[in-house]
Amino acid sequence: MDDVDHRLLTIAAVAATRRAPPFLTDRYAFVVPRREPGGRPSSIEVCRDGGLIFPADDLAEGYRLWAQLAVHDVVEMIESVSDAFARATPHDPGWGAAETLAESIAGSDFSADALEDAVVAIDDVQRVWTAARSPSGPADTDTISSPLQTIAEAAPRLYVIDEPERHLHPGLQRDARDWMESLARDHSVQFLYASHAPAMLGAYEDARLAHVERAPDPQISVRPLDPRDLVATDREMAELGMDRGEALALFRAVLLVEGETDSAVLQALYPDRLRNLGLLVQPFRGVAAPERLLDAEILFRVLGPPFHLMVDNCDSEVLTRLTEMTAEELGVALDTKSLPSTEARFVARVRRSALFQGRDIRVHAIPERDILGTLDDDCIRAVVASRGATGELWPGWAAVEKTHGPKYNRALDRYGIGKDPSFFTEVAQQMRRHDLTAPHLDAVLDVIWRTLHGLP
Repeated sequence: MDDVDHRLLTIAAVAATRRAPPFLTDRYAFVVPRREPGGRPSSIEVCRDGGLIFPADDLAEGYRLWAQLAVHDVVEMIESVSDAFARATPHDPGWGAAETLAESIAGSDFSADALEDAVVAIDDVQRVWTAARSPSGPADTDTISSPLQTIAEAAPRLYVIDEPERHLHPGLQRDARDWMESLARDHSVQFLYASHAPAMLGAYEDARLAHVERAPDPQISVRPLDPRDLVATDREMAELGMDRGEALALFRAVLLVEGETDSAVLQALYPDRLRNLGLLVQPFRGVAAPERLLDAEILFRVLGPPFHLMVDNCDSEVLTRLTEMTAEELGVALDTKSLPSTEARFVARVRRSALFQGRDIRVHAIPERDILGTLDDDCIRAVVASRGATGELWPGWAAVEKTHGPKYNRALDRYGIGKDPSFFTEVAQQMRRHDLTAPHLDAVLDVIWRTLHGLP
């Protein structure tokens, strides 16, 4: 068993170096453990970038937990797969990478090539497990094997951590949170942790947060909570020790929109998607209100996430030209009043403010003249009827736009439609109940998702 243990730890050291949090592997690498007298392998050690080698248990407190997690997770996965393969029927098909991994641990060949094959096999097994846990199911039947799916479902790893933010500055806390999120998304892993750190509370994707407090009885009260839903006056905000700036830092991106109706549609139609994206939707309450630029300038100064701007009724050629201009060129265009529309001037003002604060902003244009044009006509009729409004039957956005053109706003009253955000909220909720979305808004959120994940 000595050789087997040594091979297992050697494979785990290389694999853990490749999958540990970047803030750890930027400075350290896990190394092949030295053989102790008598042939017993020691625990895995780490090598600092300068060449110093020492036991992983001697890492600084802030790094030690994450090194232990990375190594332990790899070893657990290797042992689960190897044990299951050892109990499998000989020549049972469908094991693929698991067979390679098991043979690397138990076999006599332990060359550099064999080590690399074992580490690649770990990646392959992990890919199978990820696909097995995907809500959409496995897509590549040639690489997904039912025995490995069975192991993924039977041997999930759960890590319980108290205050994972300990001994990490806020930047590293966010890195650690993102690593846990990545591991939970891609692997058969779950994390349960208790934290007061705003960075750790900003978890996204499938994360669920709960507020835990001791009641007077005495009992423990646990209830769902998302700190992004809180306002500064909420009791929970004080109990979490958060101020407004820390609450804003829970968001990963900011989407600036023209008005309250745009915000109402997005919030009601895509609540889960906005939450999973960590997207703060900030309305301007009208493109013609220059005083609202102050809100954007404050966000540009305070926040670091990507910024996005969504507008309607803006020509694509004009928009392309605006996104290529410098801050000085945008200023000239505004001063000379050479921009063709209110929306174009709005984009120019916001983008100029962003550039002055050293921020870039990605602009998204929806082709409709108004956010109303993205909503389902049947749902609009249903909400108008539920409100008991009198007037003409809503003929559909295309007909209204064709008949009234840019003056469509003046005609909305005759159909019982105003610009009250609550009306737009009800229509969006009606669409959501019928599993409907707005394709052009879907496209904007798709781009934001790709940006957050570093995809083109």
